[in-house]
Amino acid sequence: MHAFALSSVIRIETYDLRRKQMKQLKLVLLMLLLTLASSGNAQDKKWEHSINVGIGVALDNVKQLTSDLGTAFALKAGYGLNYYLTDPWSMQTGLVIRETATHGFVTTNLDVPIVVQYHFPSDNDGHWIIGLGPVFSYCLKNDEYNLDRTSVDGLVGQKMFKDFSLGLQPSVAYQLSPHWRIGVEGYIGLTNVRRSYNELSVSEHIHSILVSVGYVF
Repeated sequence: MHAFALSSVIRIETYDLRRKQMKQLKLVLLMLLLTLASSGNAQDKKWEHSINVGIGVALDNVKQLTSDLGTAFALKAGYGLNYYLTDPWSMQTGLVIRETATHGFVTTNLDVPIVVQYHFPSDNDGHWIIGLGPVFSYCLKNDEYNLDRTSVDGLVGQKMFKDFSLGLQPSVAYQLSPHWRIGVEGYIGLTNVRRSYNELSVSEHIHSILVSVGYVF
């Protein structure tokens, strides 16, 4: 009877936590949509839109009893919205789908970056851009434990990853022309993406580095 009551409390707390996390994601998306809507009424020279794609290498650091560093591919594609605060400084946000494949499974995340950029002055059309800022991520594809990934029967069917994680995005890019930009972007996983269970203690941080191409309009 006590086990049933405890199980019910855990399910209720998990449900409340997920509702809170979904509210946080909806708030971030609402703020982004309001920013997009307001851009139509702003001066054109201050707002910049872009479509970006990237491919690179993922570094997956999993630690249970020992640390295991795995490497595989990383992909990303998304929309960027850049607002110029002054001539050299801008702030970029957007919506990005990021996919990494390491240790035999694939994770897919919806990223909302908030990156501060500095545009180096140049006498010609091309110029260098550096950026740094946090990335808020929501897990879209959540793998489940099975007997191949754990020897603990009670974990089979349980989700492996947390719904939300936080990262840091450094970047270096070169503006080739008014419409084309190439660069290198990093993703540094700041938080443990694995869910915690009493039966299993695993920490995992996912990092990546990608070559990106963007079309600016």
